[in-house]
Amino acid sequence: MNKKYFAYPYVLLTRGPGDTPGDGDDSGYGSGMGTPDATPCDFSTWQQSFACDMDGDGDMDREDYRRWWLSNHLSAEAWGDYNPGIDLNQPNP
Repeated sequence: MNKKYFAYPYVLLTRGPGDTPGDGDDSGYGSGMGTPDATPCDFSTWQQSFACDMDGDGDMDREDYRRWWLSNHLSAEAWGDYNPGIDLNQPNP
């Protein structure tokens, strides 16, 4: 995959800093999206560190937090520790 970028110098010159070809997961939904450094956290910490509009409705609410949690494959057990009484598998209004 990296060889393709060297074959097209225009692509190399137009890429932003820190965008290394073949880096892996898409990080388009906040700094924790799909990366191994995403760690379980409560809603307020998520808002400060990882907040992103996962459902595309224009705000960053508990449903976005739930979808972020699922997209990072964080455990249901940890969800229960950080969000007691809220079902991980039920969408939040």
